[in-house]
Amino acid sequence: MAYEAERQFAEYQETGRKLGDPGVFKQTRGWDDTANVTRGQRAKEESSDYRYFPDPDLVPVTVSSEKLAVVKAAMSESPAALRTRLKTTHGITPYDSDVIVNQSRAFVGYFVAAATASGDGKMTSNWLQQDVLRVMSENNLTIENYPVSAAALADLLKKVKAGDVDTSRGREVLQRMFDTGEDAAAAMASLGIQKVDESALTALCEELVAANPKLVADVKAGKMQAAGAFVGQAKKKNPNANPARVRDLCLEIIAKLP
Repeated sequence: MAYEAERQFAEYQETGRKLGDPGVFKQTRGWDDTANVTRGQRAKEESSDYRYFPDPDLVPVTVSSEKLAVVKAAMSESPAALRTRLKTTHGITPYDSDVIVNQSRAFVGYFVAAATASGDGKMTSNWLQQDVLRVMSENNLTIENYPVSAAALADLLKKVKAGDVDTSRGREVLQRMFDTGEDAAAAMASLGIQKVDESALTALCEELVAANPKLVADVKAGKMQAAGAFVGQAKKKNPNANPARVRDLCLEIIAKLP
């Protein structure tokens, strides 16, 4: 097709002739794979040669602009437009929007409801892809019979964002919600998960820093991975301690040391 487009244009530039001019006929051309050119195979007849005539049993169809507008309004949103809307409205990547749209219209609806309620499209997309889709696959479910509603998932995500539960334990909560039908608050209570008061968390971090001079020295020497050991110790003392907050507090306390 690319070759033929160039050939026809070059011929027009050279002769100025176009289809319908004397001596210019329709023709079938075939591709010569060896020479990389097209070659004429046969001339094509005009419609009159085929004895075309209107079918007397088919009445003319006239479609008004109003009818077209009604049909267009009834059509569902195209996948391409849907991907664009998800990216623009909820701030997700082209890859994420493609994964979501490729699931089903119902899955898109679930995402939109959860992302709108949670206020974080990217976070919602991550949890849907990493957790919801995995559980759906393991249990041969569709989003229509996935037992955790979009509103319930959004409620959990808001609690994770607020620091009421860390991401790791949040996934335990989601599994509990799936297994029992409990909402996020009830599932957290069943698992013994509760937000640790900031003052209590600060006191715990001060205790850990005082008890680990070697880790403190490593952190001061620039070995920031040593801060991870504080997190492990904090979780042993209080499973509800938020890992990210523990790390930040320990670093803040160490930075103030002489």
